[in-house]
Amino acid sequence: TLPAIVTLTGTGVAPAADRYLYWGYPDIGRAQLDGSTPNPQFVTLTDNLSSLDVGAGYIYWVNAGSVMRIPVDGIGSPQSVYTGSYDETLGVALSETYVYWTNYSMKEIWRADLDGSDAQAILTGLDNPTGLDVYDDYLYWSEYSGASTSKIRRVPLSNLASTPEILFEYPETTTSGPAGLEVGGGRVYWAQTDWNDYSGSVLSVPVTGSVEARVDVTLSAPNRIDDVALDTDGGWLYYTVNADDYNGDDYDSSIARRPLDGSGSAETVVSGIWMAYTLAIG
Repeated sequence: TLPAIVTLTGTGVAPAADRYLYWGYPDIGRAQLDGSTPNPQFVTLTDNLSSLDVGAGYIYWVNAGSVMRIPVDGIGSPQSVYTGSYDETLGVALSETYVYWTNYSMKEIWRADLDGSDAQAILTGLDNPTGLDVYDDYLYWSEYSGASTSKIRRVPLSNLASTPEILFEYPETTTSGPAGLEVGGGRVYWAQTDWNDYSGSVLSVPVTGSVEARVDVTLSAPNRIDDVALDTDGGWLYYTVNADDYNGDDYDSSIARRPLDGSGSAETVVSGIWMAYTLAIG
């Protein structure tokens, strides 16, 4: 059992009722949106976690290649939604009726009913899909490719057979790549890490795409950003901050936020986290 040394840094803002901030690795942590009452072991896990989402009364997560869920109150035993191999599933997202996940190694996006039934590949032949989100009748995802061009893409849920749109395309010479992704307020936001020096940033483009991405957050090396979450009602952009390498043994990771409209400065809401790979609000 890991020691519960997550600390509240405090913002003085009243928390939003019945909505929480969740993060992951190695366990699932939870706190109020202002960072108060943090619990780094809200759900204790026994294997690696790379992505999570919250909705339909459950927390869903990717755990060692499989998709799992547990009631949102954290009570009960985890339920298996989909069983895969260790390096398959990286991202997970929810709609009102389905759970979606990326299959990185097979270059596919899968979908199932919320209970895991009728699981099937709905998009194939992609280029290493990582993060994904469902927003306003579209499925959005990021593709990371060190050998060619990484992309941000979308396809209408009503016509999954159509050619996916490219919303943003990285230059071939870049050393950076997209990771976690979320859509809200008419924009697509994603986390980015430069794999040369482990500096991190958050970029965004309009949901219709752009040849240039707006830089919403930038961190100096070695501070990675692996995922983002949006509170559009409160007007906040949340992001993970993971210092130095992937060892995660210094409890020096944190969660920060800044106003979505770009005003004001960033503030840390939870610190002392073992590692924060993934982030969600629900």
